[in-house]
Amino acid sequence: MRAPRSVAGALLLSLLAMMALAAPIAAAHEGTAVGPYSLSVGWQVEPPSATHANGIEVRVTATATGEPVEGLSGQLRATIRGGGASLTQLLLTDPVRSGVYIAPLTPTVPGSYLVDVQGNISTTAVDLRDVEIEEVAPASAGEVPPSHGPGPELATLRRDLAASNEQLAALEAQLQIVRALAVGASLVAVLAIALALRPRYDGTGREDPAPQAERKEPGEP
Repeated sequence: MRAPRSVAGALLLSLLAMMALAAPIAAAHEGTAVGPYSLSVGWQVEPPSATHANGIEVRVTATATGEPVEGLSGQLRATIRGGGASLTQLLLTDPVRSGVYIAPLTPTVPGSYLVDVQGNISTTAVDLRDVEIEEVAPASAGEVPPSHGPGPELATLRRDLAASNEQLAALEAQLQIVRALAVGASLVAVLAIALALRPRYDGTGREDPAPQAERKEPGEP
């Protein structure tokens, strides 16, 4: 009788261990009822790592049947908050999985993130707030070898970009000077033309006709 009890105890412990291991995964995509629908929110790629491309994933199913709900691309938006910043993205259809919608992004710092999902599913309003998703691990946790800050290529690119910005600012200043000189030259030309075309008057206030070529009478030397 002791052997069956030992086997049953071992099976029970194994079952509890499996449930404990599966709990974090289930919590990361735990469904939330919204009207007749169920929404599951989590990372597109898990486990998430800082500086690695990822996205917010929202799975929408009909609660009664469990069938995926399609045709919602752009109708829902996700706002992710973490690291002292926030970002709002439209949720777009996953090209492979039905009823799954993705907002691509890259978490840049490790730590906890919260997600809001808002929009409409047909006539049902969606307003999920402060959904907890899996914590983002440091970038070195998923890198071989681990990186420690930007590499030399990125540093060189930043220096080149800074130098280009300085050159652009200098060219802009020179262009402003050229524009000012061109405007000044145009004003001087207009003023000169106006003075040349201005009527001239004699001492009596009458307009002095333009000088004519001196006429010579017949017989005059």
